[in-house]
Amino acid sequence: QEEQLAEGQKTFDTTFSINILALSFPLSTALILGILSSGTVFHSITSLIILAASLIIIGIAPMVILKVSSYSFKSNQNELESGLDTPLTENS
Repeated sequence: QEEQLAEGQKTFDTTFSINILALSFPLSTALILGILSSGTVFHSITSLIILAASLIIIGIAPMVILKVSSYSFKSNQNELESGLDTPLTENS
């Protein structure tokens, strides 16, 4: 059935899947070689925990930065909009 559909209607994009495989192969090879050539670094549970925590923090950091920046942008925009609605008064 999939072969008979037009190019824009297919559910599985073979070009995209080949590109993902082409990208992941060198990365996984470098990761495996790095782990195997590191010696006794990965034998200690503390180094594994530190590595896992740092990778989790690196993975979460972009989401946190985007949330904080969008929140500060919204609050600054709300302050500007509310400042435009109130009339200016002189304090004498």
